[in-house]
Amino acid sequence: MGAQGWKYVSSQFLKAVRYNAIKQELELSFNDGGHEKYLQVPPTVYEGLMAAKLKDKYHQKNILKKYICFALPRS
Repeated sequence: MGAQGWKYVSSQFLKAVRYNAIKQELELSFNDGGHEKYLQVPPTVYEGLMAAKLKDKYHQKNILKKYICFALPRS
């Protein structure tokens, strides 16, 4: 399983999620136009995010400040 396309999510802050299992890179697009890329994210974390009913809380508890993150330019 390699890179997947954007998956739109229902969330207060998150708009869409994209994951590359080969590179273990997680990209998040936010409703405010922000965009972040997280490095060295295991597939289980991505799967947990996608399964979470409250994706914003999952992001805050399990991803934010736990993985190397780069803010990408707004589109």
